[in-house]
Amino acid sequence: LDLDALLAKLEAHDIYAIARLVVFKDSLVAEQYPDLAVLNSETGDLWRDMNGIAWVNPTDRELWDANADLAVEATRRGFDEIQYDYVRFPTDGDLSTVDFGIENTRKNREAAIAGFLEMSSDRLWRIGGKLSADVFGYTLLVNDDLGIGQNFVKLAEHVDYLSPMVYPSHFPEGSIDVDGHPNSYPYETIEISMASAAQKLPDQLFKVRPWLQDFTFFDLPPEYGNDEVRAQIDAAEDAGTSGWMLWDPNNVYRGGALASESEEERS
Repeated sequence: LDLDALLAKLEAHDIYAIARLVVFKDSLVAEQYPDLAVLNSETGDLWRDMNGIAWVNPTDRELWDANADLAVEATRRGFDEIQYDYVRFPTDGDLSTVDFGIENTRKNREAAIAGFLEMSSDRLWRIGGKLSADVFGYTLLVNDDLGIGQNFVKLAEHVDYLSPMVYPSHFPEGSIDVDGHPNSYPYETIEISMASAAQKLPDQLFKVRPWLQDFTFFDLPPEYGNDEVRAQIDAAEDAGTSGWMLWDPNNVYRGGALASESEEERS
């Protein structure tokens, strides 16, 4: 891949370039440098999640520094924004055996994630870069860190954008006020989520740019098509967010959802 040529092409077409950087879910680094990894308190070996993935330690400042350096490098190469993904503590697996080298408390987790973002934003903002972070959609509905260090309000201080993954399929039934599973209510799910975001960040919804669902979640009805995707887009735009992003694990997107009703009438 000729990165310089790609970035030049994106710039020529006025396309905003975001570099996604996976932070703490990193088996390559964990296996190469076990002193930087999350360890298993019972065995002393690498701790692994339910999929066998090893994680690096979110409390380790050496890792903060290395990832911030990568963000700076990508910005200097020409990316408009750095988006951190997996900027959190692990969730899946036997969490009773995780060893971070310090006590696994909410205070320590929140301090680690916020501290890392503060370091990164300080370096990026000094060179004119932008920083965003992916967070669980459920962070909008709770007032704690969900056990992963992501406190929505605290993180907002250190980024240009927060991107909650508010996929309707991923909200449990009964978790929000709709008449059934949230997956069946794409507009309402995003509307409720963004209203909660606005309550947490009064007059700062410009910092919120959600991830929206452009996929059918296994056999959970309904099948997602243009209408379901467009409903989420409309809800995000009606709420006044800075924008939105679509995700499909297979990278197959529904182009028909991208035209608004007024645009369809004119075509």
